[in-house]
Amino acid sequence: MRPNLVHPIWVTVDKIDKTQTVYDTDAREPIRSAAHPVTVRIQAQHQPSGARALEVFPQGASDNVTGYILVRRADLTRLSWEPKRGDRITQIGIQVMSNYVVGTQPAAHYPDQSGYSLLRVFYADRNPSTTPSPLS
Repeated sequence: MRPNLVHPIWVTVDKIDKTQTVYDTDAREPIRSAAHPVTVRIQAQHQPSGARALEVFPQGASDNVTGYILVRRADLTRLSWEPKRGDRITQIGIQVMSNYVVGTQPAAHYPDQSGYSLLRVFYADRNPSTTPSPLS
């Protein structure tokens, strides 16, 4: 049984590539911003968060969640994409934005799927490190 999304829309995500990101070795953080060279387009179900309450994830608590998108694991496998913290969501439907993935949570565990079949990808409207570059 393959789950269906309710009112699916197209979501555009720029995958983070930490190998192409320039790092400050003293502070151990990216200089300017992380590199996002690869773009992925996937169908998802969008759920904006109305209140900015404390959200609890397996990775820890976060009080800055803007919402989440629900994606099918089969679509993730087809695109060879595993959502990671720092991936940038650039468009949901026709709305252009700059939100960042802050966590994931498996959902919809069906016996014939050998694990979860949907994945919640939580995002927030914060930027990763924007430390000015000493080189510029």
